[in-house]
Amino acid sequence: MAEKNELFSLKLENDFWFDIGKPVDYLLGQGKFLEYYKIQESGSSNFTCDGNFKIKSSAKIGSDCTIGSNVYIGDNVTIGNNCSLKNCTILDGCKIGDSCNLQDCIISWRCKIGNEVKIQGLTAIG
Repeated sequence: MAEKNELFSLKLENDFWFDIGKPVDYLLGQGKFLEYYKIQESGSSNFTCDGNFKIKSSAKIGSDCTIGSNVYIGDNVTIGNNCSLKNCTILDGCKIGDSCNLQDCIISWRCKIGNEVKIQGLTAIG
């Protein structure tokens, strides 16, 4: 992954540190980071949101989506219509179909999730 420049990190400042060695810790650390800095950033406003989240400006979010607390959406991600996301990380280049419900998961780079997919419980897809 390092040779392909596919490592992922968030810049931490002000003595903020969290062990993220396991998927459960990664999501917990991401949530604490977003909460600590009260991050609610998005390049779009065509969705309902609750809590802290970060959505890169190049991401495309479909209509009637709900973005819950502790969500990170990376560069060039496409989220279909009527999706619900909570406590999850969607890394660069992913495509999420319509009417998906994603909760407590990490979706790795360039993954494709079809329509009407429900992913709940600690899940990492690569």
